[in-house]
Amino acid sequence: MLPGKETFGQYSIFLQREVTFDCFLPASPRDTPQLLLLNDGQELEAMGFPAMLKHLQDTSHPSLWVAAIHAGPQRSQEYGTEKHVGARGEGCKASLYARFVLRNCSRSCGAVITSHSRILLSRDSRWGPFRT
Repeated sequence: MLPGKETFGQYSIFLQREVTFDCFLPASPRDTPQLLLLNDGQELEAMGFPAMLKHLQDTSHPSLWVAAIHAGPQRSQEYGTEKHVGARGEGCKASLYARFVLRNCSRSCGAVITSHSRILLSRDSRWGPFRT
């Protein structure tokens, strides 16, 4: 059976748009959750990612959760190196995208992880963005 998937939408004040992301869930979270964030989440189904993830979860990473963030209409502006804009201006919103990932998306993923696996994360947790 392929990993479960839940799709979420969240308005980002930083990006000034609704951002969609898919959370792929492990079948049975056993250990400390591991979170992998991926860009271009809208492409993962087409490239066979769920089967790849199932293999990883069945073998070496049983507690792997994946948040696949869908690209927006300004993809070339949002992706990039945070402090270095490309020669043609691409990546000028990379710092805003980074803020969205760190402040909004990671918190939402932490809430999903917490609700699905019944893990209570303390304020001392090494999972900083997932503090409850």
